[in-house]
Amino acid sequence: MLNFKANHRKVFMADQQKNIAVIITSGNPHDGSSAHSNVALKITGKLWQDVYGAEAAVAKLSGSELQGPLQRLDKNIRLEAVHAKIVFLTENQIKKKLLALIRETTANDEINMALFYLADRQIIKELVNASVRGVHIKVILDPNKDAFGFEKTGIPNRPVAEELIKRSKSKIEVRWYDTHGEQFHSKLAIIKQVEQTSLLLGSANFTRRNLNNYNLEANVSVTVKEDALFIKEATDYFDMIWDNRDSKYYTVSYEAYKDESALKRIVYLIQEYAGLSSF
Repeated sequence: MLNFKANHRKVFMADQQKNIAVIITSGNPHDGSSAHSNVALKITGKLWQDVYGAEAAVAKLSGSELQGPLQRLDKNIRLEAVHAKIVFLTENQIKKKLLALIRETTANDEINMALFYLADRQIIKELVNASVRGVHIKVILDPNKDAFGFEKTGIPNRPVAEELIKRSKSKIEVRWYDTHGEQFHSKLAIIKQVEQTSLLLGSANFTRRNLNNYNLEANVSVTVKEDALFIKEATDYFDMIWDNRDSKYYTVSYEAYKDESALKRIVYLIQEYAGLSSF
């Protein structure tokens, strides 16, 4: 795993009559991943130009080039949408945006996260700080026990969950997606403030490798000042699995996979700091 890097982006772009549609997702188009839980956002409009530019840069870096764009490039693409601010983010810009959103929260705001991996030390610190300010925080995590037929050790999520609860004095709430061979592969953050709601999703796990310019990553950030259907759908998805709604079974309490192992915490910290890990 020394110096391991990957093209971890999950991006789909195609022309759709007069429009071009972009799908930013956490899901791998892979048979072994077909049972995993994932999230995605489909966007039509000029966002495709940012996506095309990012992928063209990677192609050039790799000694190749993309075919010409599907439509004429427009240099004036930075005009904001009327009802939403939509930003395509790659690599470290994802982390900068997420940290900024967390730091902007104040008492009685809400942060809901549904994550495959949570390990980045700055993000953990800012979540704890937000809980001290009175922000209501809920986190759904994969228990890190299943990986394509192999059993994992629970690192990094179990030591991190224990830290979040302990350092926030149980103000941060944690539940586990109770996997049975598959993985809870979502990478989703919903930040609700008094005047706006922001949604951040895509390929990036909230870890050092994914957010510090090692992997190639692709996320989208959308901020709205009024209720929007996609925000409602994302919130309903989170609430459904948090509360096990409609008599369906998704998540279990923190105690189900509680792990206070000092050894696992040490291993996690070393792996996160050194990058000698798969997360």
